[in-house]
Amino acid sequence: MNASVRSAPLGAHDSAAHDEPTRDELPFIEKRLALLFGCFVMVMTLFGLQSYKLTVIEGSVYTDRSENNFLSELPLIAPRGQILDRYGAPLAINEPSFEIRMSPFRLKPDEIRATGRRVAELLGRPDINQRAEKVLSLAYAWQSTSLVQNLSLDQVLPIQEQGFMLPGVIITPHTRRVYPAGELTGHITGHVGHISPEEKAQFRARGYLNQELVGKLAAELAFEDLLHGRAGSEIVERDAYGRPRSSYVDQPAQPGNALYLTLDLGLQRLAHALLGDYHGAIIVMDPRDGAVLAAVDRPGYDPNRPTRGQQYSKLILSPSAKGFPPGSTFKVVTAAAGLTAGFAPTDSVNCDGAYHLAGIRFPCHLRWGHDWENLYDALQHSCNVFFYRWAHLAGVRNMAAMAAGFGFGQPTGFELAPPGKEGGATLVNPNLTRVPTGKVLQMGIGQGELIGVTPIQMARAYAALCNGGKLFKPRILHEVRTAQGERIRVGQPEEQGALPLAEEHRRQILEGLRRVAQEPGGTGSRAGFNKAWRVAGKTGTAETGIPGKPSNAWFCGFAPFENPEVLVIVMVEQAGHGGDVAAPLARQLLAFYFGEPEPVIQPAIGEDKKPAQSGD
Repeated sequence: MNASVRSAPLGAHDSAAHDEPTRDELPFIEKRLALLFGCFVMVMTLFGLQSYKLTVIEGSVYTDRSENNFLSELPLIAPRGQILDRYGAPLAINEPSFEIRMSPFRLKPDEIRATGRRVAELLGRPDINQRAEKVLSLAYAWQSTSLVQNLSLDQVLPIQEQGFMLPGVIITPHTRRVYPAGELTGHITGHVGHISPEEKAQFRARGYLNQELVGKLAAELAFEDLLHGRAGSEIVERDAYGRPRSSYVDQPAQPGNALYLTLDLGLQRLAHALLGDYHGAIIVMDPRDGAVLAAVDRPGYDPNRPTRGQQYSKLILSPSAKGFPPGSTFKVVTAAAGLTAGFAPTDSVNCDGAYHLAGIRFPCHLRWGHDWENLYDALQHSCNVFFYRWAHLAGVRNMAAMAAGFGFGQPTGFELAPPGKEGGATLVNPNLTRVPTGKVLQMGIGQGELIGVTPIQMARAYAALCNGGKLFKPRILHEVRTAQGERIRVGQPEEQGALPLAEEHRRQILEGLRRVAQEPGGTGSRAGFNKAWRVAGKTGTAETGIPGKPSNAWFCGFAPFENPEVLVIVMVEQAGHGGDVAAPLARQLLAFYFGEPEPVIQPAIGEDKKPAQSGD
């Protein structure tokens, strides 16, 4: 029996034998699998740890970062403190104002330009298109730039209503500084302006924002630290297209303090009206403490439009560094120098119309002379010859020393003067000995190159003369209150010294000033002061040194004579005689002060164009 057997292909057994690992290969394979599994577990563990770190340990950090991609912090500029007169009448206030800014956050250039065009159309301001181009050049997407400022609520409403169509637009509320009295108080309030490039480092160190307004002149500058508030911040939430969705105040802005000045706006308004279009200055002061009740300077300027008008003030500065010649109002200093040198008030000098020195004639304003005059007569009639004589005998040292004792030739410290810039005053050095006698004579009647003054210096000097001899620093600050009305500071009188004048001598001079205003023949009596006011004062007619030009008219007066409570200084440039021009203006101011207001009447200034002789 034969059986056929099919043989397997060559090598088949060998291939089958290699499909399964041999007993020797198993340990090696198991090690590789264990290593691979270990690596897998390690990777998953690292992923898990990192996930835990990101979501649990540092989750809040990344959440904040994510949210802040849609949040931006904007500064809230603090409202500036108000400035008011002593009775609360507004002199500098804030009105609502709006600024439109734009940010390129998540916006394409075409979207930025389209938004700029739309804003320009809504406001009727084609120039906004150019400003929108600046948005494209911002270094960081979260920055913003201003498109337009100082918009009213009516102007900004269309922008607000269409905000959903204006991606990147931010409406920021501000306040605009407004001066209700305008030019009437321009030299008192001053004005504000943007921080200049030269000032940036200084104000940044004091915590200011670059876009804040700062005081540039007068009270706004002098009281910057009191008026400036503290800026806050606002958080604005945007959608993915950069459009604002909501906002909240993160840090409220703290308004500046309210300043109450010593000024009486009613008296200020009258003084301004009395000067009218004439150049000059008027100061009304309380001589008991140096408080300024009115201070008008013409020509003036409107702080609402600070680039127009004359910003320097004659009250503390003058057109030249020399100051104004005081004319016969300075004769009280000559009288004080003579009395202190030992002259008697009853000593008489014969005035025949001129004083003669080395063949030179120094004229009196009364060409035919006053005859024999003592100190009281000479003050009453403003006799030049008498004061030439006393200045000659007293000498330049005594004259200069007494003038310095009255506060001339030095700053008054008036708060409105720019720091270190109060000027407009001249006084000869008391140590000089070789001064021509003719110049000393001229100084004796308030003329010449040895003496120049400002109205505020004259106010300080006459206040000291009538208040018992105390030189008070002129002041304008009455009190300071917080925005909530809490009084935090009250202005205080500051004595700067005392007149170097015996009380007896002071009273003798005052008697002469009483006669000026109250006795017939007094150079101030023509003004018609009410006798009940008990006015005393001194007129002045100061030559300007400009050929053919009328003299400056002065009057320095106070009332009541026995216990003065109000002082008036009037100086009108190139107006003529002090008794005819300045004294009548002072009368109207005193009438208002004493509750007997008169119709505003301006004297006929400058009708007689002939230069008035220095004296009355």
